[in-house]
Amino acid sequence: MSTSPCTGTSSCLRFISLTTLLLAFSLAGCDAKSASATDETASPQVKTVTVRAAPDTQTLVLPATSRPGEHAFIFARATGILTKRQVDIGDTVAKGQVLAEVSAPEIDQHVRQANAQLQLAAANAKLSASNLKRAQTLVSSGAIAREVYEQRQASYAVDQASWAAATAQLAGLEEEQRFQIVKAPFAGVVSARNVDDGDRVIGDQAASTLPLFELSSLNPLRVVVDAPQSAVMHIRPGIAATVQFQGLSGPAMKATVTRMAKNISGSSGGMRIELRLPNPGNRIPSGMAGEVELAIPAQPAVLVPISTVVQDGAGAHTLRLRKDNTVEYCIVTLGRNLGDMVEVISGLGDGDTLVLSPNALLQRNTKVTAIQ
Repeated sequence: MSTSPCTGTSSCLRFISLTTLLLAFSLAGCDAKSASATDETASPQVKTVTVRAAPDTQTLVLPATSRPGEHAFIFARATGILTKRQVDIGDTVAKGQVLAEVSAPEIDQHVRQANAQLQLAAANAKLSASNLKRAQTLVSSGAIAREVYEQRQASYAVDQASWAAATAQLAGLEEEQRFQIVKAPFAGVVSARNVDDGDRVIGDQAASTLPLFELSSLNPLRVVVDAPQSAVMHIRPGIAATVQFQGLSGPAMKATVTRMAKNISGSSGGMRIELRLPNPGNRIPSGMAGEVELAIPAQPAVLVPISTVVQDGAGAHTLRLRKDNTVEYCIVTLGRNLGDMVEVISGLGDGDTLVLSPNALLQRNTKVTAIQ
């Protein structure tokens, strides 16, 4: 007797029907999964963000240093011994105040000699004038010859010239004598002192000697910064700024841009900018480090999250959504990096919709479902 998997016709039919039904369900499930995968590939979901315009002004923060409004090295004009040093470092002085006196006996002696020479020249000139006056009367009456009168005229002219020369010599020596008194050229603070009483000083030797004093005017202060090339075209004299110094508490102080170098430094790569900062009471010393904050016009730009920008070998680009929700690649020019946000100078417009953190597999013209 042969053995068969089906014991009867009815049983075989039931077995075949059940197998066919299971196969149909299995194929239907595969078709459903395939259709679902196709739908997801055709319309992936992406997070989006709307581009917004950047502010029309930007805040520029630059390192700064305070400098005196005026600064001078005070040298001796007279050679001699320093006898009276009247100021010291840190002293506040007025314009024209005596800082020190130099004793120069040889100059004093020359002044006395020149004064005596002037008196002699004045006496000779007076005598010549008297002789000439008498000669004029005598030559008119014929009592003396014309030649004698002309000689007295010449003597008078010589004596007048001698008197003028003696006067000039005395004035020059008296000017040298005044150099023995060292005065402040402007009001300020003595920021350095390099001499003491009894030191010998040499006049007009600025190239080879230390100055007697250094004088600094601290009100107002000059605040100097080196502005980057990207900003110099937007900075103008008269622009307001705020200054904050390290170690000084309180609110930031107001300053004004006063001068620009009009030249890019080869060493710093920036342009030297000076600001005027009022400093009542000389509270802020010169040489102090701080920061200057300037509000300058910004070039037109938009702000986007930095996660929307893709950097590759071709440069920077973003993925922008068209109105039909398809993706397009936009080449962009970047500006300042602001941390979480970045400026885009060109390539995008205000109100554009961008894909956040785009997938590298997201291709051009792919239709997506945007979610906020």
